[in-house]
Amino acid sequence: MFFLRAFLLPSARRALSLIALLMCTATSALGQSYTLGVLSYRPVEITRERFQPLVDYLNQHIPHFSIELRVLSYADLERALTNGEIDFVLTNPAHYILLARQNSLSSPLATIIPMEHGIPVRGFAGVILVPAERDELQTIADLKGKTVAVVTTKSLGGYQMQAFELLGHGVQPHRDIRIKETGMPHDSAILTMLHGQTDAAFVRSGIMESMIREGRLQASAIRVLNPVEARGIPYAASTAVYPEWPLAALAHTNEQVALLLASALYALPHGSKLARQVGIYGFSVPADYHSVERLMRELRLPPFDLAPEFTLKDAWERWELPIALLLLVVILILLLSAALFLARRQALREQQHGQILLHRLEEAQRIARLGHWEANLVSGQLWWSDTIYAIFGFDQQTFSPSIQAFHDRVHPEDLPLVLASEERARRDGIHDVQHRIIRPDGEVRWVHELARLERDEQGNLVRLIGTVQDISAQKRVEQALTESELRLRQFAENSDTIFWVRTADIMHYISPGYEKA
Repeated sequence: MFFLRAFLLPSARRALSLIALLMCTATSALGQSYTLGVLSYRPVEITRERFQPLVDYLNQHIPHFSIELRVLSYADLERALTNGEIDFVLTNPAHYILLARQNSLSSPLATIIPMEHGIPVRGFAGVILVPAERDELQTIADLKGKTVAVVTTKSLGGYQMQAFELLGHGVQPHRDIRIKETGMPHDSAILTMLHGQTDAAFVRSGIMESMIREGRLQASAIRVLNPVEARGIPYAASTAVYPEWPLAALAHTNEQVALLLASALYALPHGSKLARQVGIYGFSVPADYHSVERLMRELRLPPFDLAPEFTLKDAWERWELPIALLLLVVILILLLSAALFLARRQALREQQHGQILLHRLEEAQRIARLGHWEANLVSGQLWWSDTIYAIFGFDQQTFSPSIQAFHDRVHPEDLPLVLASEERARRDGIHDVQHRIIRPDGEVRWVHELARLERDEQGNLVRLIGTVQDISAQKRVEQALTESELRLRQFAENSDTIFWVRTADIMHYISPGYEKA
């Protein structure tokens, strides 16, 4: 971990003095050669030509060491890193974070500060380009279903920045667009698009301007999609600005050698002729790369593509208060659920008990040939229990009871009696009447109606609630008794035998034979 704030001396002379001091402590590394690997996002020749003066400067100011420059593509750089062929690396921030997570890099030694038109540039952005004639491509959403040229999905400025921007506009980069990788340099992505092989191209900021300046691209042939104001950089951009490239040492690199190299970088005067020859303003303390890490986490890019191990202890330490509140809510829910369960079980028991009682009541009513009914005096609707249907001889599936339908079944000779009783009920509140009914099969039966009247809060009559009992058997018994009494009276009155009916001291009846005796 080499944070070099201690080496940021106010002048290049003091920095060079420090180099001389460090040389005294690095005698074991004398004469060795170290390799600086630079990721090339432009053609290799252009990148080598740009950074060779910087390597020459380092070799001049650290004379006892040899620094060799290797300009490599992504694939070649990763292969060289894996084989241990690189000691220092200058790469994009996302690539650096990936390598650092793999424990092969130190913390950044420094961050490069490019320069454009004499102005230091402390960041870079991603650019989304489309052919100028593609008028249907106006917003990021228009890229859905389209093919996009990128150098590689590992490129921060050539894919990842744009993918993060797409995600913020509701476009899923892994699902909603098709990717065509062209390989380095970034120029290839633009040329692939202009050749009609893709609908758009993702490149790093500054590439378009460089190709136009070099005469390799007509400005009128392309258009920037989703242009945004990019503070701090003099280029067109379609995304936010992210910090510039870090320079870091590999884990196996001698610490004193890394400090010597870092000191030499800081000793390079900002804006000097040599710096401008390299195309940079100089080097600064390491930038804050948290914004790049956040981007990588949101896109689930390596090394953040796998979910980290997360224990219950970690969750408790991070969200102690929310978890405690959640547990309290869960406990309350469980208690309420238990109370509701018990209440429901009790209600179910009461319902079952009520059903048993209802069944017993219905059975008793069936045996007693007694049914209950309810009449709505406002709507004229009438509700009957099962027993009443049986008494009146109607099928529940085909007959709908009503007050009028009931009146239609009353024996015509008894209808005035029934209507009079209903009228009395309106005054007295009690409906009590015995009458005959005529069933659909023509059978005549006797029934006894008993009901009470209910009123609403305003005193209006609303309904009658009552019972109907089939008293046909009782009437037949009464008829039989009447007929038997009549026959007995006729016999007694025509006989010389004396007949009498007496209770206690009261004589109720004595036959005419008494007078003849």
